Amino acid sequence: KEDNQDNMKALENRTIDSKKEMDILDALDELKAINQRKERVDTEAVLNTTASLRAKKESEEELGADESQLLAAFKQNQKSMLASTTEVGDADDMAYAKSLLGDLEGS
Repeated sequence: KEDNQDNMKALENRTIDSKKEMDILDALDELKAINQRKERVDTEAVLNTTASLRAKKESEEELGADESQLLAAFKQNQKSMLASTTEVGDADDMAYAKSLLGDLEGS
């Protein structure tokens, strides 16, 4: 009878140990799955953010270059118009045109 009780107690202990081991393995698998999701999400987020920032920077650089070209063309056009105006105007017009040219060159 004692042998039977010892065998039952040993079986119960092995069952408890097996259950603990399975719980530990399940928790470990869950942690691995969480870490894999975090790695995938973080990598994708970094790549998307980097691509977005790069595109925005390129767009801003293109706009800046376009604005500079437009401003230079506008100033040149204004200078040409003022120069042609001064050719046909009187002395007062000439002084006014020169002051405008000075303002354009200063900006």
